[in-house]
Formats: sequence, C-alpha cells, structure tokens
Amino acid sequence: MSHVEAEIASQPECWRDAAELATTSASVLPAPGERVAVLGCGTSLFMAQAYAALRERARRGESDAFPASEAPLQRPYDRVVAISRSGTTTEVLDALAALAGRVPTVALTADPTTPIMDAADETVVLDFADERSVVQTRFATSVLTLLRASLGEDVTASVADAQRALEIPLPDGAVERTQFTFLGRGWTVGLAAEAALKLREAACAWTESYPAMEYRHGPISVTDDNSVVWMFGDVPPGLTDEVRATGAIVVAPQLDPLADLVRVQRLAVAVAAARGLDPDNPRNLTRSVVLSDARP
Repeated sequence: MSHVEAEIASQPECWRDAAELATTSASVLPAPGERVAVLGCGTSLFMAQAYAALRERARRGESDAFPASEAPLQRPYDRVVAISRSGTTTEVLDALAALAGRVPTVALTADPTTPIMDAADETVVLDFADERSVVQTRFATSVLTLLRASLGEDVTASVADAQRALEIPLPDGAVERTQFTFLGRGWTVGLAAEAALKLREAACAWTESYPAMEYRHGPISVTDDNSVVWMFGDVPPGLTDEVRATGAIVVAPQLDPLADLVRVQRLAVAVAAARGLDPDNPRNLTRSVVLSDARP
C-alpha cells in the first residue's frame, strides 16, 4: 500500500479527531460577525474557498478566500486564517509577515516544528493528520472538517459517509476514461477544484472543474465518451441528462460532499496505478513549495 492509500483510508478517524479539536480551538478561530479572509495555496486554497462559502451560508460573517500570493492584504479584515500543511510554504509565510501587528492571524498546520508557528498569532495543529505523501488528502479534509464543526455543523454523518466512501466501488469504467470534469455549487465549487487537482497530481490526468451552472457555457464542449463528469452537491435540473447525452460517465452525488471527495482520491490512485505511475511521487512536485526569493 502506498503512503497516500494509507492516508486516504485513515480519514474517518482523522475527521473524528478534527471535530474534537474544533471545540478546544474555538477561542482562536473566527468568531461570528468577524470579517475574515482565508489564505492557502493549491489544495489549501480550495479548502479555504469551501470554508468561506460555508461560513457565509451559516451567516457567520463576510468571508473571502484567496491564494496567499494574491491576497489583498490592505483590505480591512478582523481576522486572517492561513492554511498550510507543511508550515513552510513561502507565499503563506510572506502573507503572515505582511499582516503581523495589523490583523490577528491564525494558522492551521500539521507540523508544530515549522516557521508558521512563529509567523501567526495563533496556531491550530492537526498533527494527527500529517502526511508522508506529496499529494494531500487527509490533512485537507481534516482541516475542512474542523472548520465545518467550528461553524456548528454536526459532522457525525460526514464521518460515517467517509467510511462508506472507502467501501463503495468506484464508478464502473471510470478508471479507463481519459478526461475528467468535476462540478460543484456553493461550497462544493472548492471541492470540485480539489478533486480535479487530485487527478492531475497523482495521475497526470486531463482534468477540469467548474461551477455547475457555468459548465454549459462552453466547457461541456470537451465532454464525450472518453469523459467522466463528477458532480458535487446540488445538481442543476436537466444537467445530468445533458451530460449523459455526450456519452460521458456521470457520477451523481451519493454521500456528504466531503466524503465524495474521498472517492475521488481513491479514483486518482486507481488511475495512477492503471497508468504505471507512483502516486506518492508525482511528477515535478514536492511536498512544500519553498522559494529562495518570492519577491518581485
């Protein structure tokens, strides 16, 4: 078993730990009514986008998500949340340094021995969800579980669905397809983007992601009988029939959306194996992006 397979399989237990950590971390996480920005890179950015949408849906306050390298740090926020598994990502550390003394910051990380512990005002450490694989799985989903629980969500059903996601067979014929599109609505737009990234990272696959209502505005043109179209969250009326007419395999929501992401993680590993690739060592990637000089 690869590292990433073992990490995928451990998610139900990690999510339970994350839900408990949400309770003990409540004092440093965004409070109701605060104007919040959430920063991240890659997978962490997509979790930030999902959380920001969920927080606004829960009427907890205005919430934005940005790539750490492009965050408008001059805006007046009450708190900034930074997500970084490694705690060493250059763009995140630079953003925290720029905010020091101006805006309260909290970092969510997996490693308590890294620079982010000093760069942020407060930290929440999910060391139980740290990973050996380059490809992120359990850290990202555990962070989002923690943040969902912090919004008052009961994540018990989500944890149960995560276990089911490890047991449900992958969609028949999906591994053999060559093009993958992921669609979401609301907070699951971020999950769709993360799902596409998993196939790119682990399997070097041609993947795309879109808000579901935008998919018919051009992107559906690439879909054919070599495609898989995977939908997260609410499906717009009529879209399923339109996609099936292209010859694509359509995967409709079955579980809590975050648990459905676990199924996509499994698919990414299966596609990698079918293509003779090592999902623990994806091409051109390292576990953390550390730049010698990130400034212009």
